[in-house]
Amino acid sequence: MPDFVDTIYRYDGSYEGFLSAVFESHARREVPAGYLSGESDFLPLAPVREIATDQDKADRVTRGIAKKAGTRSEMLARLAFLSILPDKEIMIDRFIRFALKTGPKISTMYAHEWVNPLEKAVHHLREEAHLLTGFIRFSDYDGVLAAVIDPKNQVLPLLAPHFTDRFPREVFMIFDRTHNQLLASVRGKYTITDATGFALPAPGESERQTRALWRRFFETIAIHGRENPTCQRTHLPLRYRGTMTEFLSEESGTPRQLHAGN
Repeated sequence: MPDFVDTIYRYDGSYEGFLSAVFESHARREVPAGYLSGESDFLPLAPVREIATDQDKADRVTRGIAKKAGTRSEMLARLAFLSILPDKEIMIDRFIRFALKTGPKISTMYAHEWVNPLEKAVHHLREEAHLLTGFIRFSDYDGVLAAVIDPKNQVLPLLAPHFTDRFPREVFMIFDRTHNQLLASVRGKYTITDATGFALPAPGESERQTRALWRRFFETIAIHGRENPTCQRTHLPLRYRGTMTEFLSEESGTPRQLHAGN
């Protein structure tokens, strides 16, 4: 039986780094008190063990989960890491231990304390990614399509196949300002990289004119006698409007109040 220890495992913030830490904890037969991402500013009081990212160890954990508990369990852990699940490393660690012990039947144990939180978190992740496939607004920067999003979850890995499939001959990028990540796709091949310090340039005259035309269309189709703000917020939550062209002021680029017919 593994021992519960007061040590905190610090990893580099990547999923491979986290799985390397999970591998190390199993090899040492100990359950760490917590995990600390390299990007965290939290100052721990407990002893910290630095864990180097090892792709081979991460792959062994991935294969182990898939072999003993099924590919669905492996995918659930992978997607949960992209979510805003509180204490996600601890929750995923406990899920992995439970999955390795329980086997394939874990796929039907939706109400279990180590399964249910991950299921809910992944549902929220998928739902946000699905909404953004319709809410993202691209702008033209000299032939490169670019968009900015402010998601709660790390949705770029889910958005990448969707937009790359639809724009196979385009060069485009999606900048996640929340997590400082950039999805860049060049004619069907994409990468997701760190984008700390990245900022889009000011749009050109042609792009500004296109945005103005889109705003004019959006306002023109409104049926002001049938305005229903509550219904509008149900179908288009306010938090997504800060990066949508039709809700931004042309001068400042800040959100403004517009009306759309129902």
